[in-house]
Amino acid sequence: MDTKKILDSLTLDEKTSLLSGADFWHTKAIPDKNLPNIMVSDGPNGLRKQAEQPNSIGELTAVEAVCFPTASLMACSFDPDLIKEVGEALGDECQAENVQVLLGPGVNMKRSPLCGRNFEYYSEDPYLAGQIATGFVSGVQSKGVGVCVKHFAANNQESRRFLISANMSKRTLHEIYLRAFEAVTKNTKPWSLMCSYNRINGTYSCENKYLLTDTLRKRWGYDGLVMTDWGAMNNKIQATEAGLDLEMPASNGVRDTFLADAVRIGDIDEAEVDKCALNVLNLVNKGLTGREEYINEKKAKDPSFTVPTYDKNAHHELARRVARESAVLLKNENVTLPLASTIDEVNDKKEYLQDLEDDANLKSLETIKSIVSNITDTHDDVNIELDTSAKEINVFDSIDAKEENAATLDKVTGEIANAIIAGEEGESDSNADNQTDSGDADKKIKYAFIGEFAAVPKYQGGGSSHINCHRVDSVLDALKGENNGGYTDENIEINYVQGFNAEPEGEHDKTDGELLVEAMKAANDSDVAVIFAGLPDSFESEGFDRKHMNLPLSQDVLIQAVAGIAKKTVVVLFNGSPVEMPWISDLDAVLEMYLAGEAVGFATLDLLFGKYSPSGSLAETFPLRLTDNPSYLNFPGNRTDVEYAEGIYIGYRYYDKKYMKVRFPFGHGLSYANFEYNDLSIKKQAGGDAFAYEVTCKVKNTGNALYKGAAGTAVQLYIENAATEDNRPIRELKGFKKVCLKPGEETEVSFILDHNSFAYFNEEIDDFYAPSGKYKVIIATSSRDEKLSETLDLSSTDKIPFVANELTTPGDIICFAKDRTPLKELLIKSRYAAVTKVDIDNVTVEDAQNSMANAMFFETPLHSILSFNICTEPDQIPLTIEDVEEAIRKTNEAEGE
Repeated sequence: MDTKKILDSLTLDEKTSLLSGADFWHTKAIPDKNLPNIMVSDGPNGLRKQAEQPNSIGELTAVEAVCFPTASLMACSFDPDLIKEVGEALGDECQAENVQVLLGPGVNMKRSPLCGRNFEYYSEDPYLAGQIATGFVSGVQSKGVGVCVKHFAANNQESRRFLISANMSKRTLHEIYLRAFEAVTKNTKPWSLMCSYNRINGTYSCENKYLLTDTLRKRWGYDGLVMTDWGAMNNKIQATEAGLDLEMPASNGVRDTFLADAVRIGDIDEAEVDKCALNVLNLVNKGLTGREEYINEKKAKDPSFTVPTYDKNAHHELARRVARESAVLLKNENVTLPLASTIDEVNDKKEYLQDLEDDANLKSLETIKSIVSNITDTHDDVNIELDTSAKEINVFDSIDAKEENAATLDKVTGEIANAIIAGEEGESDSNADNQTDSGDADKKIKYAFIGEFAAVPKYQGGGSSHINCHRVDSVLDALKGENNGGYTDENIEINYVQGFNAEPEGEHDKTDGELLVEAMKAANDSDVAVIFAGLPDSFESEGFDRKHMNLPLSQDVLIQAVAGIAKKTVVVLFNGSPVEMPWISDLDAVLEMYLAGEAVGFATLDLLFGKYSPSGSLAETFPLRLTDNPSYLNFPGNRTDVEYAEGIYIGYRYYDKKYMKVRFPFGHGLSYANFEYNDLSIKKQAGGDAFAYEVTCKVKNTGNALYKGAAGTAVQLYIENAATEDNRPIRELKGFKKVCLKPGEETEVSFILDHNSFAYFNEEIDDFYAPSGKYKVIIATSSRDEKLSETLDLSSTDKIPFVANELTTPGDIICFAKDRTPLKELLIKSRYAAVTKVDIDNVTVEDAQNSMANAMFFETPLHSILSFNICTEPDQIPLTIEDVEEAIRKTNEAEGE
């Protein structure tokens, strides 16, 4: 299709008509000009094609499709190649459903754990988000289907998202919130980008010329299409002039006519409309050409090929693999995981079995009373009341409710204890016949699976990315069949109890007393209790932000109670973003599954029973508490504005800079295997520029006596920044490689450092700047777990133009000026250098940057030297203002040479 020729044939009204959608999901067609439309569809982690009506948006009207893990989990894979496979699968699904543009991925930063849409976003780190997005986009577009990278930019909250202004410095914008967009734009040339709803520094994203033209098109060289988010259009003329091409969805022609009229009266040049219309035509052409090439390629390989299809079951298995290779093992004490699946495996865990023997005596009545008492003590504003008729414990979150429904703790503990303890204190009838020797081959190993999420899984987020799944496998589904679905042998017994209601009802979160008692009984009668906990749909979704970082209180209560009773306790989490963990010290293991997609049940059991080792690493920091988060005082802002007062310090950049304790650091992830790191090497690349270095190291799976399989790990490279005049994070992720090794296997991993590895955005030059200095190259398994390191002395070719003025200090001139002679002459005349005993010819940049010993000299502005003019001889000529001005002039002249 000759898009330029078609453009030339269109009338003004036809051109402006192309700049908005035909309906919710299609571009406009112009049949008279042989111009068809194309379809776009939601789909960051699965295709959500609306099938029934062109303006439908609900989940039930969408075609059945495969739900892959959400972005929050995919990023934890630290594996762009794996995520590229997801993109390829979604590309095939789009072709099968005749969809030309997939609306995703979302690459916004996780500024606060409260953002309701965090599950759709990859990371708090722009480098990781950019690399994972590069894999995803490359995969989708390799199938002749376009993506729409979103939400450009600074969409970091749902509260008042249609009007809030995200106010930040230019450095913060470029260094944190645009960096991932820049990487994926330059790496993959995405077909389209989607503007965010919000304003940036007072200007709507879709009207922001600095964002859409100055940065996206001129600075980054982007030549694709830019569309609005659905309903984000504000001023059509300003948006068109700023570089916005397509308004979605349809505006029923209102804004099209308005724009055409504006051209006719001279309020906007028709050339601006032409640029946007051509971008729409080019997108349509890419969609049609991509489909034609996809079909022709299929026919060339298979002459019997007719129409595109895809194998839902194969994609389901891919979703399962992605989930298990991305899930993060947060904690695993005393080899609690993997769960033994045979008696032989139990016997191999000698220390584990000893723990079981030590804990064989059942909990006493007083112990159980203490557990419930601790629950009340832990939750200061929570009252636990037992309604014996309804057998329900109500958890109230207000002081008023607490006073109105007062009940004695003794009554509560007595009811729960009596339900668990039978007969003499410390004995249980249910276990009386099961006190066999741990080595007895006839002994049953009992696991209690607790929590409704095991039966009704939480596997995706809410909102525009919600998939109408063709199949969902829960944990209980995966256990169906002989010997727990083949995960165990006949000596393993798994007892499921609901434990809690997955979706809270009404204003108050309620703990069902009968379910709690049942869970405590099951935990008391088990060798390991596994709790399947997480955030319900009502806690996180597009459209609203979370109010806190907690699990539902009923789940916190349950976890505390079970952890106090069970011999071993494991928690499996299903959540889109971090949660507080007041019970973490009482647990033996925690497995973070995030929102793992439709194959969640099998993927979870694959890891729990050690068919595979967890190998994911956290793509975000888990703080101890919400109040530790750097955005806490500025989220979500007021009615119209939110101040990004923390600047570049989000996520680990903040926590590490403050040496603050966190629950789990960025990049953290445990394995069933052990790894050893050696032979770090840094070499300047031959023929490369000043910033081109190759870093290599060796990684070895040193094995594990209790786990014999292959295991993956993410080797992470951080750069510890050199000291500079500008405030910088201590260290930043600048490389990572995922490797999978068999026991005893070793491999070499290599990284390439470039300008981006050392640079930060300098507002003085309005660009990224890499200063000279000593940088530390770190190989690590998290931002805080250093394995190897070596110092690199960078001699940068970047320069910041230096202009002296009366506020310039001697230290500034020593660090940045080409010529120190004018300063030397000034100081000699004033005798200031002699008094401070500084040798101006030999003082170093390091002396100036570490100026504690000579702070007065290095940090005195030139104009203040007049105040220290020391005349000791009668005929000595005093320093004048003209002398200072002359020194400044000569210094600046030398800069221009």
